[in-house]
Amino acid sequence: MKPISELKQKVEKILQQNSQIYIEIHGRESLLAEGYCRIEHYGEESVILSSSKGSIRIVGENLTLKHLSDERVAVEGRIKEIEFL
Repeated sequence: MKPISELKQKVEKILQQNSQIYIEIHGRESLLAEGYCRIEHYGEESVILSSSKGSIRIVGENLTLKHLSDERVAVEGRIKEIEFL
Protein backbone atom coordinates (compact mmCIF):
# COMPACT_ATOMS: atom_id res chain seq x y z
CA MET A 1 0.00 0.00 0.00
CA LYS A 2 1.34 3.45 -0.96
CA PRO A 3 1.57 6.25 1.59
CA ILE A 4 -1.09 8.96 1.36
CA SER A 5 1.56 11.64 0.75
CA GLU A 6 2.76 9.79 -2.36
CA LEU A 7 -0.79 9.54 -3.75
CA LYS A 8 -1.42 13.21 -2.96
CA GLN A 9 1.71 14.20 -4.91
CA LYS A 10 0.54 12.20 -7.94
CA VAL A 11 -2.91 13.83 -7.86
CA GLU A 12 -1.38 17.31 -7.56
CA LYS A 13 0.92 16.58 -10.51
CA ILE A 14 -2.03 15.50 -12.69
CA LEU A 15 -4.03 18.59 -11.73
CA GLN A 16 -1.09 20.88 -12.47
CA GLN A 17 -0.57 19.36 -15.92
CA ASN A 18 -4.22 19.82 -16.85
CA SER A 19 -4.75 23.29 -15.40
CA GLN A 20 -5.03 26.34 -17.58
CA ILE A 21 -3.14 29.52 -16.79
CA TYR A 22 -4.90 32.88 -16.87
CA ILE A 23 -3.53 36.35 -16.19
CA GLU A 24 -5.82 39.33 -15.84
CA ILE A 25 -4.31 42.81 -15.57
CA HIS A 26 -6.17 45.84 -14.25
CA GLY A 27 -4.25 48.97 -15.19
CA ARG A 28 -0.83 49.10 -13.57
CA GLU A 29 -2.07 48.45 -10.05
CA SER A 30 -3.54 44.96 -10.01
CA LEU A 31 -2.90 41.52 -11.50
CA LEU A 32 -4.89 38.31 -10.99
CA ALA A 33 -3.20 35.02 -11.88
CA GLU A 34 -4.99 31.65 -11.98
CA GLY A 35 -3.47 28.24 -12.52
CA TYR A 36 -0.13 28.88 -10.85
CA CYS A 37 0.71 26.26 -8.26
CA ARG A 38 3.59 27.83 -6.35
CA ILE A 39 4.97 31.17 -5.24
CA GLU A 40 8.70 30.91 -5.87
CA HIS A 41 9.59 34.38 -4.62
CA TYR A 42 7.72 37.20 -2.93
CA GLY A 43 9.05 40.66 -2.14
CA GLU A 44 8.00 44.31 -2.41
CA GLU A 45 9.77 44.65 -5.78
CA SER A 46 9.14 41.26 -7.41
CA VAL A 47 6.94 38.17 -7.29
CA ILE A 48 7.66 34.92 -9.14
CA LEU A 49 4.83 32.44 -9.74
CA SER A 50 5.42 29.01 -11.24
CA SER A 51 3.39 26.19 -12.70
CA SER A 52 4.02 23.06 -14.69
CA LYS A 53 3.70 25.18 -17.85
CA GLY A 54 6.19 27.89 -16.90
CA SER A 55 6.78 30.84 -14.61
CA ILE A 56 6.18 34.56 -14.59
CA ARG A 57 7.97 37.34 -12.78
CA ILE A 58 6.06 40.47 -11.81
CA VAL A 59 8.30 43.47 -11.16
CA GLY A 60 7.15 46.69 -9.53
CA GLU A 61 6.97 48.74 -6.36
CA ASN A 62 5.13 48.07 -3.10
CA LEU A 63 3.85 44.71 -4.36
CA THR A 64 1.55 42.82 -2.00
CA LEU A 65 -0.44 39.62 -2.23
CA LYS A 66 -4.08 40.57 -1.69
CA HIS A 67 -5.81 37.29 -2.42
CA LEU A 68 -4.19 33.91 -2.09
CA SER A 69 -5.89 30.56 -2.58
CA ASP A 70 -5.22 27.21 -4.23
CA GLU A 71 -6.53 28.63 -7.50
CA ARG A 72 -5.71 32.35 -7.52
CA VAL A 73 -3.12 34.91 -6.59
CA ALA A 74 -3.84 38.65 -6.72
CA VAL A 75 -0.88 41.01 -6.75
CA GLU A 76 -1.35 44.72 -6.09
CA GLY A 77 1.07 47.61 -6.22
CA ARG A 78 2.74 49.59 -9.01
CA ILE A 79 3.35 46.96 -11.69
CA LYS A 80 6.22 47.87 -14.01
CA GLU A 81 6.96 44.64 -15.83
CA ILE A 82 5.66 41.12 -16.42
CA GLU A 83 8.16 38.59 -17.70
CA PHE A 84 7.49 35.04 -18.84
CA LEU A 85 10.36 32.78 -17.79
